[in-house]
Amino acid sequence: SGASNFPSTALELMATIRGSLRAPMVRATRASITRTARTIAISTASHGAGSTLVAINLATELSLLGYKTLLVDSDCSAPAISTLLGHRGLRDNVLRIAENLWATEISQNNLAADINRLHEAQSQYQYLVLDLGTIKNFAASLTSRRWESEILIWVSHNADQLCFVTRDTKIALERLRGVLRECAQNSIRPAISIIHNMRTPGKKSDRDESLLQSIKPIPHSEILQIPFDPRSAQRAENNNSSLYEVNEKSALRRSITEIAGRFAQ
Repeated sequence: SGASNFPSTALELMATIRGSLRAPMVRATRASITRTARTIAISTASHGAGSTLVAINLATELSLLGYKTLLVDSDCSAPAISTLLGHRGLRDNVLRIAENLWATEISQNNLAADINRLHEAQSQYQYLVLDLGTIKNFAASLTSRRWESEILIWVSHNADQLCFVTRDTKIALERLRGVLRECAQNSIRPAISIIHNMRTPGKKSDRDESLLQSIKPIPHSEILQIPFDPRSAQRAENNNSSLYEVNEKSALRRSITEIAGRFAQ
């Protein structure tokens, strides 16, 4: 009694079995903490949709609003944040990269300690923004023994928001539809939002309708829009900086500012 919380869903039961019997060295052991942070995970169902761009700039905008924010590169197989921001050493440390903004990286070699650090961060920061990269086989990952699944399992139990960044191409929408079906069939904690990236300005099109059809498995999810602005995105990448630093008045930056404001409400 009191050793662990009694499972209330099938997913929690599987996590308990898996954690205590199947992968005890990976399971994070921790004392009870008082959670103060709101945790937002950013992901995508297809490559090239822009999840890392959104994660970096969402964390930046939250920090500019005065919130103590931790940006976490959780894509263990293909980390990118340290390269895009020009900050080395994120794998072994939590580095302050701007006022109210810190960053770190999850690695395979230090996975258990890194997951414990995430639990601790929930009582040390006001916002955690995780870049998950591309999610494949969502349902299978929730019960997998592979190390790559550990962060997704943590997010399914601890995050407040799971945002899927997507383009409106045929392949991207089909892959999004598949991931959302799997999300709907499993009990996960975070609410789900869709961030429509690279949207061409103007009236609604057939692609907008296709996107609406894609999110049907998650009826209460919302769609947030980010305009097509490759010039601003490229400038930020070239300068190892955020959109705020290269062009604070760009349409791309303003749209992510609005999304940060919604999450901060």
